[in-house]
Amino acid sequence: MWKFIRKLKPYTIGYGRLYIASIIAVALATLFAFAIPLVLRTTLDSLIGDELVKSGITAKLVKYFGGKENLAQKLWLPGLIMLFLTAFSGLFTYFKGKWSAIAAESIAKRMRDNLYNHIQKLPFSYHQNVETGDLIQRCTSDVETIRGFMAMQLVEVGRALFMLALVIPIMLSLNVRLTLVSLAVVPFLFGFSMLFFKQVKKNFKYSDEAEGAMSAVLQENLSGIRVVKAFHRQEFETEKFDIKNIDYRKKTFRLIELFAWYWSVSDLLALFQIAAVIIFGALWATLGKISIGTLVVFITYVGNMLWPVRQMGRVLTDMGKSIVAMDRIEEIFAVEPERLRGEGKNPPKLNGEITFENVSFAYDENEAEILSDISFKIAQGETLAILGPTGAGKSTLVNLLPRLYDVTRGRILIDGIDITTMNKEFLRQQVSMVLQEPFLYSRSLKENVRMAFPNAEEEILHEATRVASIHD
Repeated sequence: MWKFIRKLKPYTIGYGRLYIASIIAVALATLFAFAIPLVLRTTLDSLIGDELVKSGITAKLVKYFGGKENLAQKLWLPGLIMLFLTAFSGLFTYFKGKWSAIAAESIAKRMRDNLYNHIQKLPFSYHQNVETGDLIQRCTSDVETIRGFMAMQLVEVGRALFMLALVIPIMLSLNVRLTLVSLAVVPFLFGFSMLFFKQVKKNFKYSDEAEGAMSAVLQENLSGIRVVKAFHRQEFETEKFDIKNIDYRKKTFRLIELFAWYWSVSDLLALFQIAAVIIFGALWATLGKISIGTLVVFITYVGNMLWPVRQMGRVLTDMGKSIVAMDRIEEIFAVEPERLRGEGKNPPKLNGEITFENVSFAYDENEAEILSDISFKIAQGETLAILGPTGAGKSTLVNLLPRLYDVTRGRILIDGIDITTMNKEFLRQQVSMVLQEPFLYSRSLKENVRMAFPNAEEEILHEATRVASIHD
């Protein structure tokens, strides 16, 4: 857990006060909510019953409002007090939700911004090897998992701890034996929640990875729909997606089974706890060992307390999911970004003479070379056509020029300058590529043409479109 919090810490900078305010709000909401049963106890015992509260803040309040006899004639007053306490509890619950949601949304935005910015700077080789669908899954679904935990569950930990810290002393002050009965199941609920947490964390990882694999198939199919249609491969692609979909359903169903077991068993334990309080409380109330008001307080407190304790299972579940999601996101951040600036030099001017000297290249040091000992020279203004069968390395050869990949052996020179000594950003500004497969962003045609030169003047823009035969 602490490792997860350390990883999350950089994204929470600037939003700590909102979370502190949320915890204070939830503490006040809990305080007002737990004051209601005490007012009800006073009403039942001191005003309606015979057990007069002789000391403490309750006695002072009874005296302030005119004493027992006066309040007994004005039973609407305790009802009004409980109404105000409920209103204040609801108000602070609203502030808790609002402030934690603002903080969580801001943290998620920062995380998405950092992810997108980092992905843009990763080497071309990384994007060639990673599944785009899985990458999208990490940037959307995994970030959303963390956002949900930060918005909903993180503050609930504070609620549960504050509730236990507040309720136990009050219950002990009322009746020690009934307090012990009321808390008998709590350790078992905590232990069961921890066991549940370990299982959910493991199975959510399997489910999340299965969803990523399914998303990858979907993304590839939609991107290559023209090929699928042209070769009539719809049925094959449907079967391929169905395999991934079944695997995702199977692993997600296992998660649902775990949730069903947790809520069923925790419900049974919680109901057993309430039943024990009612049985022992009713028996002791009959024997005159506790008052009716005290019994009502205990039943109310146990009901209010067991829900947050059971909710710890959900908190631990969402935390387990968030830990898995954060690990998947950190895998992206662990990839070293490509350095475009700060290394190499920027020659004052390049004329365009290109020389390949004994260039060899392999995608991996353990694999065979795609290119071996390639040498040629292209003079300024000269056009060179390179022919070869599919997979011969023509595209790879071109990709070496802007250093999308670096050569394994040999060197490439422009105007006699080794390109490895040039700043990558400068080099790529000098090399223009017409890609093998055309790709249009979901933007206007003008914005697509301006991709390389965002500030290009209208005259240059029109000339480029005329050369590309798209101006008309």
